[in-house]
Amino acid sequence: MLRVLMFLALLGLAIFALVDCIRTSNDDVRHLPKPVWMMVIVFAWVIGPVAWLLLGRRRSFPAARAGGGGVRRGGG
Repeated sequence: MLRVLMFLALLGLAIFALVDCIRTSNDDVRHLPKPVWMMVIVFAWVIGPVAWLLLGRRRSFPAARAGGGGVRRGGG
């Protein structure tokens, strides 16, 4: 049962990474062309999805808030 669960988890990760690669614009893809990333995800389906998620696309982070971005609490 654990083997089936691990297989399904890896398959789900590969499907997620492939859909993410397809939906990512060409301007946000790093290091390799998009079709090559898709082949890496499909053919190296254990390491390929992880490589895509870590290295394959630019990540955009929200801009930091002025003043440290902390939560202000009311008080006296």
